[in-house]
Amino acid sequence: MNLVWWLILPIIYILTWITSWRASTPIEVFLLILLFLIPLLVSWLGEEQRPRNMQERLILFYDHLIETGILLLVSVVPWILDTRANDAIFIKTVFVQIIVFTIATVWFWKCIEEGKFKLPRLPSALAVLVFWWWCVITFITSPYKYASIEEFYRFVSYFLIFFVVVTNIKERAQVFRIITTFMITSGIVGIYGIFQHYGMDFVSWASQARIPSSLGNPDFFSGYLCIVTPIATGLIFASRSLLGKVIYAILVFILLICLFWTKTRGGWAAIPVGIIFFIWLKLKTMGFRNFLSNRRLVRLSLIALGILGAGIALLWFHPSLSDYKYRAITTFNFGPNLLKEAKYFIFYVKPYPESVPASWIEDFGNRKLLHENGIYRSIIEGTGGVRVTIWTGCWRMFLESPFTMIFGQGLGTLQQAFPPHRPPYYRFKTVSHNTRHAHCEYFEILAEQGGVGLVLFLWFIFLFFQKRMGPLHTPDRWKQNLLYGLLTGAFAYLFENLGSVNLRWTSSAPLFWLIAGITVVAARLPDQTQESSVAGIIETRKPGQKPQPQEKKKLHQPVQEKRKVPPEIKALAYTGAILLLIFFYVQITYPFLADIYLRNGVLCRDSPEEWDTAISYYKKALKYEPTNIEVPYKMAYIYAQRKEWIEALKTYLGITRLAPNYTQIHYNLGITYYNLGRIDLA
Repeated sequence: MNLVWWLILPIIYILTWITSWRASTPIEVFLLILLFLIPLLVSWLGEEQRPRNMQERLILFYDHLIETGILLLVSVVPWILDTRANDAIFIKTVFVQIIVFTIATVWFWKCIEEGKFKLPRLPSALAVLVFWWWCVITFITSPYKYASIEEFYRFVSYFLIFFVVVTNIKERAQVFRIITTFMITSGIVGIYGIFQHYGMDFVSWASQARIPSSLGNPDFFSGYLCIVTPIATGLIFASRSLLGKVIYAILVFILLICLFWTKTRGGWAAIPVGIIFFIWLKLKTMGFRNFLSNRRLVRLSLIALGILGAGIALLWFHPSLSDYKYRAITTFNFGPNLLKEAKYFIFYVKPYPESVPASWIEDFGNRKLLHENGIYRSIIEGTGGVRVTIWTGCWRMFLESPFTMIFGQGLGTLQQAFPPHRPPYYRFKTVSHNTRHAHCEYFEILAEQGGVGLVLFLWFIFLFFQKRMGPLHTPDRWKQNLLYGLLTGAFAYLFENLGSVNLRWTSSAPLFWLIAGITVVAARLPDQTQESSVAGIIETRKPGQKPQPQEKKKLHQPVQEKRKVPPEIKALAYTGAILLLIFFYVQITYPFLADIYLRNGVLCRDSPEEWDTAISYYKKALKYEPTNIEVPYKMAYIYAQRKEWIEALKTYLGITRLAPNYTQIHYNLGITYYNLGRIDLA
């Protein structure tokens, strides 16, 4: 596997860059076919000894295919784009879900061949499984099934990544390949971000002043960096060669520069917190006295503090960095300001009146009048104020009824359920008419899946970190420092999601669950030190003592024969799995095709001569995804521009059946009814 993968990896990167620059369906399909081609090449060219048994060969092929899928997740997904779609990073979702559902199916086939299915007995795995079941329950209770199914697909793919990794990745060499590939990809993504900063790009992004790299958005890039930067830092300590240390140090520098240029407050706050967590892990493992006695660590710590201090001084006093300085100040003032307002946030939750008096919302929301009437209004400005305003609505969604306190509004339904709960002054806080996410994973879970959902997610986080602390006490330096990096990356990412949507997007969320699985695997790896090879042959008996009969019996014990599945059951399982996989492929690709047609329609909508073409594109999009509410909203806009008010009314009413409060639907309905002469309805 080693030889084949490192030979093909450069080809994968080149093809991914080509299709990101000039989108090509054949190249995208070929990249997915590599999921099967690479294991075949490994079977033909691999250095591993081939099993004589056909069943054993098949199991080995499945193992290679599963590992290939995981390697493609960390090499292709962060790098790939498709500018034909309205959302250039939609292709990441397609790749993640196709790869994950494929390797999950292969895992099922492997279990069939082995005659057993067994999940690892791990507390964190149990927590994920229980949280998965709660996602099923909140999908069932959701009043907007079309919205919940989209989110359910995402969650299932994330959970499958975790279980596939912890069940099938077992060797140090596999962990090394995955982590090394991840770091190479991070270097490429980081270098692309640096080119963007200096104006060299092949994609026209919405946020020109802030770099998104290939992640699609500066916030998404920041979330990705929160995962990979601590891992690269841990590998500086894990690497035994000077060259390796230098390479990883350069990589960390590139990633930190990119984080700085994203101008993302969440990432700026998460990395310092991550550094503190990293140092705390070191101190907890080594002990404070041992840490101080290690001159190398002390020097490195002083150098890191010196660089950090110099960076802060430069940020503070250099005139050209005043915008960065303002962002840094508002970032670190946000927490204390929110704590001051916590009691109002929690308790000022009286119902909104049907008609809000104008005096309540004058001057961008009269805080005194609003508070007198039990409605919270934050004094925090900027994007922090936007987030707090959204969180206010999420808190009200949770408190709506005893049912929502337990089950929430339904998995993935924040866009549909949020509007009645947003404060009346929300537009003065620049909160979007169309709020899709809470910009805080924990509030989003609370609003959509209730208190039970949030408790289950926090339970997983607690068990994940608690059970990984023991394996840190190991003489295996590579394993120990890798775990430092993995745990810190997970911690920084979870902290960053206090104010972001990254756990809801496939730019980085699949990589978090993958890293969570790799952390569990790495913690369970046997220790490997210079003494380990010697210790392995030392027998626990006195000198001159002969081996006991039971010892000999144990050493020569034959391998347990695999339980055979009847051929009829096996054929049925294979056929059913293939049909289900084809169904998933269709369900995954159709929304992507709809997004491409949506993009084509958007490009035509501004020219009256092309309105018919735009409508035809929109209708094709709806053919592939009938529940896409963005498409008919744009189509109704064209009908209104053409004064075709009956068609506009039909289209708007169709939207209200899916999302009663979608963006400015009531305003548009009012205009439509007015032009139809229905003043009473207008």
